[in-house]
Amino acid sequence: MFCYPRFTVFTQFARSALCVGNHQKQVPTRWIEARFSGEELPKRRCDNRRLAPQTKGQAMKNQITLDQLPSGARRLNPITTAFASNTSPASKGCFLTTMLLAFSVFLPGHAWAATRWVDATALGPAPGTGCGTKAGYTTIQAAVNAAAPGDQINVCPGTYTEQVTIPAGKDNIRLRSTRRWEAVIKAPAVMVPDPFPNLAFTIVRIADAQNVTILGFTITGPGPGGCGTLHYGVRVDSAGSADILGNHITQIRDNPLSGCQNGVAILVGRQADLTTGSARIVGNVIDNYQKNGPTVSNTGSQAEIGHNRVLGIGPTVLIAQNGIQVSGGATAEIEHNFVSGHIYTPQTVVSTGILLFQSGEVLADHNTLTANDVGIYSFLTSGSSTEHNDVRASTFDGIALDSETASVAEHNKVRENDGPGISLYSSQTSTVDHNKVEDNSDSGILLSDSDSNTIGNNEIKHNGTSGPDTTDGIRVDMLSTGNSLHDNHLNDNVTHDCHDDSSGTGTAMTANFWVDNHCETSSPAGLCSDGNSASLETSTTYGWDAAYPWFTSFGDAAGYDWATAYATIDTESLLQLAPNIGIGGIHGKTVSPSP
Repeated sequence: MFCYPRFTVFTQFARSALCVGNHQKQVPTRWIEARFSGEELPKRRCDNRRLAPQTKGQAMKNQITLDQLPSGARRLNPITTAFASNTSPASKGCFLTTMLLAFSVFLPGHAWAATRWVDATALGPAPGTGCGTKAGYTTIQAAVNAAAPGDQINVCPGTYTEQVTIPAGKDNIRLRSTRRWEAVIKAPAVMVPDPFPNLAFTIVRIADAQNVTILGFTITGPGPGGCGTLHYGVRVDSAGSADILGNHITQIRDNPLSGCQNGVAILVGRQADLTTGSARIVGNVIDNYQKNGPTVSNTGSQAEIGHNRVLGIGPTVLIAQNGIQVSGGATAEIEHNFVSGHIYTPQTVVSTGILLFQSGEVLADHNTLTANDVGIYSFLTSGSSTEHNDVRASTFDGIALDSETASVAEHNKVRENDGPGISLYSSQTSTVDHNKVEDNSDSGILLSDSDSNTIGNNEIKHNGTSGPDTTDGIRVDMLSTGNSLHDNHLNDNVTHDCHDDSSGTGTAMTANFWVDNHCETSSPAGLCSDGNSASLETSTTYGWDAAYPWFTSFGDAAGYDWATAYATIDTESLLQLAPNIGIGGIHGKTVSPSP
C-alpha cells in the first residue's frame, strides 16, 4: 500500500515519492518538488522526515526500468525512464523517483491506461492492437470487464448485439467507435433487466462509474416485442456520470411502436427509482424514440444538453412525446439543440419540444424548436430561464409558463405558432422581456390568471385571427392582477394591440399597470399611446448554430467528419412546416412527462 505524496506542479521535471511496505497508516500529504538547477534535491521517508540530501546528478545515475518497480506499484500512463534514489525501498519504506513532468506519476491500484480493441472477428491476444484479427475482444462488454480505470476501448465497425454495463470501479473509461456511427450497439432479442429496483431494459448503462465517455456509436432498438420491452437507449444512474457524444441513438421503442410510456433515448437519474446521475449530452442525433429524447430526472441529477438534433416521429395518435425533459428537481443547461416532430393528434394531452416539469433551475438557451405541440413548456419550476430561442410552428403555444414563479422568458423569437406566442398561466413574479413575437394565430402574449409579472420591451406584431374578440397583441384576462406591462412596441395585431379584461385601480381602471407602451389600438382605451410602434433595435441571434464545432472541446471527437453526418438530417425542410391545427387553447390540457 502506498503513502500518497503531495503533488506540486513545477517547471520541466518532477519528483514523486511512492511509499511501499507496511506503513499503511501513514499517509503524508502529496509531495513533489524539483529544483533542477544543480542544487540538492530533498528526499522524504513515509513518515515525512527528511532524508539525506541527494544532488541531481546522483539521482540521475540511479536509472531503473519499469520492471524494477517495487511490488504493488503499477503503471498509469506510458513513461520512458524513472530515476531512483539510493534509498532502498525495503529498508526505508519509500521509493523516490524522478521523471519528466510530461509523464504521469505512479498511483496505488492503477495501471497504465491501456487501449483495448473490439471486433467481432478478433483473434489477437487482449488488449489487441487494431481492428479485424488484431482486436483482442469480440464483445464490448468483455473489453469493459477487462478494462482498468482510464482505459480506452476502440470498437471497430460492425453490429454488436448486446447490452453494455459500465459499473463502479470503471471510472474514466472511454468507449469510442473507430468510425462514426459504424459500430452499432443493438438491443438483443432477449433483454436482461437492470438490477432491482430498476428492472428496466437498457442497451447501455453507466452505473456508479464516473466520467465515462460514449463516442460516435449507433445505439439502436427496437425492443424484442410489445409494450415495455425496451426502456432506455443509454441510462446514467447510481450517481454515475458520462459524456454521451456524437452518437446516433435511434429506434428506442417497442416493436411495433406502442403507446406505452417506455422508450426513452437517454435517461440521467430517475426520481421514481431514487437514483441520480449527471451527463454531458452533446452532438448526438436522437430520433425515432417512443416516449422521450434526453430526459433528466430527480433532485441531484444534472445535465448539459447541447448541439443535438432531437427528432420525434411527427403527428401520431399513439403517444404524446417530449423531445427534451427535465423533471423531478433535476437541473440542466439546454443549449443549441434542434428539436422537432412532437405532435399528439388526439390533443387530449400535448407533446412538447422541451418540457420542464417540476424541475430545478434550468437554462434553455439558443434552441430551435419547430413543429411541436408546444415549443417550450415550463410547469411548476422556479427560477428557470428561457432565452434566445427560435420557436415556431407549434400546434398550441410557442412558449408556455404554467404555474411558474420567478421564471424568465427573454430575447426569444416566437413566430407562426397556432396558439399564443408566449403565455403565462397561473404564474407569478415572472419576466417576459425583449422578445420578438409575430405572426402567431392566437395572441402574441397571453396572461391568464397570472399576477405580479413583468412584461416589457417586447416587439409584438401581426398576431391574432379575425373573428370574435379573442386574440390580441397582448391579452390580459379578468383574473390577472398586479402585472406591470411597459415599453412594449405593438402593431397590426388582431383584434387589439393591447387588451385587458381585468377591473381595478390600475391603468384605465384595470387591475394592472400599463406604462409607455406604443401601439395603435387598445381595449380599454389608454393602455398605450402615440402609435409609434417602430421595431426595437436588436442584435440578438435566435436559435441554434447548426455549424458550431462542439467537437473541438472533446479530444478525439474532432477526428470525425461531422459535417457529412449532419448533412443527412434535413432540418431546413422541417423549418418550413406549417403548424398542426390546434383545437381550442392549451389551457386546461395537460402535458405528458415520462414517469
